[in-house]
Amino acid sequence: SSGINAEYGDALFKYIKRIKDEGVNENRWQENKDIDNIMFKFKEKESAADYASLISSRMARVEDPRDYLNPPSRRHFNRTLEEEIMSFITPQNMNMYISSLKFSLESPNQYGPTLDKVEEWYSTPYSALIPLL
Repeated sequence: SSGINAEYGDALFKYIKRIKDEGVNENRWQENKDIDNIMFKFKEKESAADYASLISSRMARVEDPRDYLNPPSRRHFNRTLEEEIMSFITPQNMNMYISSLKFSLESPNQYGPTLDKVEEWYSTPYSALIPLL
């Protein structure tokens, strides 16, 4: 495929391949955990209803919901689990969403494809692109 979706997809999967080839870097994992801790500590207040809705939808997708409720500081590095997760990140399992005001209703341009479909409820133009493979 060509265009913006292929450029982003190619860059993403080249980086993922590099991580898979080199192995998961524990130092980088720890840096991400530290950032998550900071975000957790300084999270802005939100309504109780919004928070309950968000948490319940996410908890439905984890094996043990208590794991989701643990703050980032309780997470531990598990190379086997990280590598298993990486094995699922493939072009076949990907759904990419790209948004731009520069997409055209008329014809393809350097920013992406023609928006050739219209969403039924909000009349938003869009294009369903071909797979990255």
